[in-house]
Amino acid sequence: SQGNMLAAQRLFAKVTKVAPRFIYGWSQLGNTQVALGALTPAEDSYTRAIDLCIESRKEEEKFGVPRCNDLYLLYLNRGSLRMNNKMAKEALSDLERADGLRAKPDAIILQNRARARELNGLYAAADRDYTVAISMTSNE
Repeated sequence: SQGNMLAAQRLFAKVTKVAPRFIYGWSQLGNTQVALGALTPAEDSYTRAIDLCIESRKEEEKFGVPRCNDLYLLYLNRGSLRMNNKMAKEALSDLERADGLRAKPDAIILQNRARARELNGLYAAADRDYTVAISMTSNE
């Protein structure tokens, strides 16, 4: 229910204040903001999570300790949000990054990227993504 989502949003807002470098606090805050229709604040939350994840991945290179392995998912979430917030060019950029980071075909990324390509007038590329996504999910 919306009451539970509001409670979750308040909780994750507190988490980001107490632990401002906690990547998943920011991404979950973004998820709750999207669910409540607050797309601009959600984009800011996803962007913060992406920035922290990128920073974390640099630390991984230094110390060999895995930190953030979900950068593709953060880009997917922000790209999907941007697509629904009339930011087709930026959405496509995020979804291209998500696909490149995923390292294997992902039907959800392909479906979203196909729609973003369509919104950007790249119809042949959109058709290819839709075709692959459909072929991946036809047996489910």
